[in-house]
Amino acid sequence: MIFFNWDKIVFSFFYNWSTHPIVATGFGLLTYLGDGLFALLVTVAIWAWERRRLKVPAQTARALFWTCLSSGILAQIIKHLVRRPRPLTHTPTSFPSGHTATAFAMAVVLTWRWPRLGWLFWLLATLVGISRIVLGQHYPLDTLAGALLGTLTAWGYLRWALRRRKDHTNPQPREE
Repeated sequence: MIFFNWDKIVFSFFYNWSTHPIVATGFGLLTYLGDGLFALLVTVAIWAWERRRLKVPAQTARALFWTCLSSGILAQIIKHLVRRPRPLTHTPTSFPSGHTATAFAMAVVLTWRWPRLGWLFWLLATLVGISRIVLGQHYPLDTLAGALLGTLTAWGYLRWALRRRKDHTNPQPREE
């Protein structure tokens, strides 16, 4: 019970920021960086760039597509199992934050592809999580869970994909 009380106190702190019009507008725009449609647009843009410019298979686009899709599906399943009410509307779909899961999944994949820009991707993902609280859509625990879900989903996918690629490019004889 104390844990959820803490969650509501931190929520109130961030939600009070929304009273400032510039802050509310800025976070209102930032929240779209975690939207599934935005993730799809980024994926298509990277796919086109990788295919045309680099003349390589679209590994980054493929990773973005599968990690965002899988983290989004997992977030929806968990939401319907947990049924935690949202802070303001009280609809039972607060835990975990799907926008935050998508933003962190994208941050992991984009950092893997462009490590020097990793700080920017992680900062933007964190701001998406904060935006969900400022806009009154989620409690802090929801966004933390979304961040963990997106990060682990992307990390798991990349680990699997890189291992699979290594196995296909350098096949090892199997012992029987």
